[in-house]
Amino acid sequence: MTFPITPGSTATVADYMDSHTVLNDIIGIGENGYGVPVPWSGPVSTKTKIKARDWNYLQRDLNSVFIHVTNTGTSTTTVTNTTIVNSTLSNTVYEGVNEIVGQRYYCHPDQFYADPVTSETWNTTNGTSTRTLVWDMDATSEITHKVNAAWTTPLTARYFFNQGGYFIYKPFYANTGTTATIDTQWVSFINYVQHLGGFEYTRPYFVNTSTSTVTKSWTSGTLRISLAAERSTDKTQLLFTVKYKRRDLEIVPSRGYWNIIV
Repeated sequence: MTFPITPGSTATVADYMDSHTVLNDIIGIGENGYGVPVPWSGPVSTKTKIKARDWNYLQRDLNSVFIHVTNTGTSTTTVTNTTIVNSTLSNTVYEGVNEIVGQRYYCHPDQFYADPVTSETWNTTNGTSTRTLVWDMDATSEITHKVNAAWTTPLTARYFFNQGGYFIYKPFYANTGTTATIDTQWVSFINYVQHLGGFEYTRPYFVNTSTSTVTKSWTSGTLRISLAAERSTDKTQLLFTVKYKRRDLEIVPSRGYWNIIV
């Protein structure tokens, strides 16, 4: 690395490429990037002069990452063909890159998008199931709850998590009209787990090379909720299975098989 540049000196192609290389790794199509196929900024050959638009595009990409991560842009300086890119500007850009690289896998809550037309923030709570059998039913009966998230390729799955995407399991009890003792026990326990925040499946779990399955459980002594999140061998799918258990009775409330194509 050539940074920081000596005060008073002029930025070189190598100085530009130091910042561009790191920034392209953040937003580009590598396995640790956001999956942007053609960022605004591009590489500059050591035999080519840096143009004004190169610095402006580099700052534009950096600003986009700052907005994605912090919901606030970073300071930029418009470069013209009469501007000399000195150590102050070049160091400022590089410092911005270094500042944001450690936060690259986080997405500010106001920056989650789903609708390509309205760009409105989107949050799904699909997967709600309704229990129709009593909690203390015969132990041979069972309801299965599985949620399957799928991507078209392993890289698109990585991009989802690299951009700060995650899945969260947080149970809730919708029917509060029953008064049976076992029902009120489960209401209290489910509310307790919800209050704890449930469980978030985030990027570190998905990229973990040591294990493909993550488990989490909560217990109140007689009641138990257990969750398993299993990554497929080809790393294009995640299967979530939640089980609710009372003593030696296991109930797996579910709404069948739910596919999310991301």
